[in-house]
Amino acid sequence: SLVKEYGIDGSIITVGDNWIRKIIYDDIISSLPNFKFVNAIHPSVSVGNFTELGVGIIAMAGCIINPGAKVGNFTFFATGAQIEHDCIIGDFSSISAGTVLGGHVKLAKFSALTLNVTVLDRITIGENVVVGSGSLVLKDLPDNVLVYGNPAKVIRTREKNERFLK
Repeated sequence: SLVKEYGIDGSIITVGDNWIRKIIYDDIISSLPNFKFVNAIHPSVSVGNFTELGVGIIAMAGCIINPGAKVGNFTFFATGAQIEHDCIIGDFSSISAGTVLGGHVKLAKFSALTLNVTVLDRITIGENVVVGSGSLVLKDLPDNVLVYGNPAKVIRTREKNERFLK
């Protein structure tokens, strides 16, 4: 009713938790299948040539998304996140402030890299993974795990739909 009453023709979902963003998206699309979502990208964000940007992206001040990156829908990038060349960022994933991804990193959907994580080049991080603050990721990570440390190690498994912001 608000869309019709106020003539809203586009929006963004600003909820931090990856799974909750997806639930809200599904709810909106079930009622308004043609609803448009927009990106909110701070003017200081550097986006390189030949990048592919989805919809519903939030990128805070100072982020760098380098050439050839593919950024999925409804992703979140906190202040100063750095995405190197040719990375693939899955839908509904989050990258927190100060996190740096080397080149050719693949981050699957619903995963979250928290504050100041460093991921080496050519690493694949599975679906529904949370990497704890300050971690150094040196090897591929499977789906559905919580990892942290230097080097990052699997601490426990995670359930589908498990919130990472509590």
